[in-house]
Parts: sequence; C-alpha cells; structure tokens
Amino acid sequence: MKETWRLIEDAALPGPWNMAADFALMKSVSRGESRPVLRIYRWERPSITIGYFQEAADELYMDACAAQGVPVIRRITGGGAVLHDSEITYSVSLPLTHPLAFGTVLDSYKKLLAPVIRALGLLGVECEYQPVNDLVARGKKISGSAQTRRDGVLLQHGTILLDVDPDKMFRFLRVSREKIEGKNLEQASSRVTSMKAFLGPTVNEEPFAGELYAALARCFGDGFSIRLNDSRLTPREHEEALSIAHRLFENPEWNITRSIKP
Repeated sequence: MKETWRLIEDAALPGPWNMAADFALMKSVSRGESRPVLRIYRWERPSITIGYFQEAADELYMDACAAQGVPVIRRITGGGAVLHDSEITYSVSLPLTHPLAFGTVLDSYKKLLAPVIRALGLLGVECEYQPVNDLVARGKKISGSAQTRRDGVLLQHGTILLDVDPDKMFRFLRVSREKIEGKNLEQASSRVTSMKAFLGPTVNEEPFAGELYAALARCFGDGFSIRLNDSRLTPREHEEALSIAHRLFENPEWNITRSIKP
C-alpha cells in the first residue's frame, strides 16, 4: 500500500503567513497529528526572507526595503537572503524517522530535489542538483532551497524562479565581496536564471502556475511512490499559524534582531 501525504496548494499569500504556515505544519507533524506534507504556494507581494543565522543589516539595504514596503522575514531555516517575487515555492515537512530524511543533510537535499528536477523537466527546463542546495539550468541557478531539523521533523522549502529582475534584486540584497569574487553586479546577476528565460513570458500567466503545481505534485507522488491527498490547514494548524505569524514573522524582534526564540 502506498504511503499517503497531505498536499496543500495555496494561492498567493502574505510572506509572514507563508512562513508561519510552514512552521505550523512542521509542529503538527512533530506532534504526530499530521502525515508528511507537501505544500506549494506563492507570495502576495515582493518579500525578502533571510536565513536563521543572518544579520539583516549585513545582507540587505534596509532603507530601500522600508522605502519600497518590502517585508523582511527571518526564516527558521538556514541559507541566504532571498527576494521572493515572481516564483513558486514548495515546502516539505516529514519526520526525521522517514527514509527521505536518512543520511546527511546533502543526502536529503538530493532526494527531495529529485522530483523538483523531474517537474521542471516535464515543463521543458532541464536542470541538475548542485550542492549544497541549488538547482542549476545551463550552469545558472534556477532554484534554491533551505532546510532545518527540529523537534523530530525535517522542514525543507525552496523557490522556483519564474522570472527574475536583477536590478530589483540588488536594490535590496547586498552582495558580499566573497560572493561576487571581485566582479561587478552584472556578472553576479548573470549566475541566476528563470523559467521565463527558457519558456518565454507565458510563465507569468496563471495557466502556467497551475501546470507547475500539477507537475510538482505528480513528480513527488510518482518519484516517491506516495499518494497525495488534497488538504488544507486544520483549525488547530490555522490558529497556530496565526499565533506564530504574530509572535515571529510579523515581529521585528524576530525578523531583524532574532532577540526572541522561535
């Protein structure tokens, strides 16, 4: 008999809610109240997330973020700063006792990114895994992921870039000297690509989002021989997500200074 996971497909939602929903689902899996979950979602407006350990002022032009009304949200996962704009995001929550969580962090990234690779391939974009946590197409990053392991659960979430505007990205994100290796921003931005670069402007239209949602669900299901049941947050998960969003992801004491515990 196939293992059953929950599939949650959300429309575009505020950044704090997206991060809170992922955290609430992780907690639900930890308590044994939820099966593993694949969630697919988008962002209501441009938002920035920074990794758990990052210093916001070191990674971002905070004045520009404030002036443009771009929320800055600290993830509970690691990794670097990301401008979430024209993209589709996935998250996976599963117990650390699950075979997909066995081995090293790199092992789990490789396993969990395999269906994402297949999904993009179905839509006409060939890419490959590049450790630690990226997918690259023709040598350029098209997807990045981040992970945390806590309370007996693995949470991984990642982006799939539909379109990218380097000028907009670097209006908010600082690029370290180490990252650009002495090169200019134009060369740094050339290391990133998008679905639009391969498939054209129709990727920004609503039908394509539906195709990508369906491809991800199909490839997770087929790739892991699991049954995905359509789901939504339970009342308890919804209430917990509201509380988490208020306490953490809408709170500068968490987002900017990390002066409170998650």
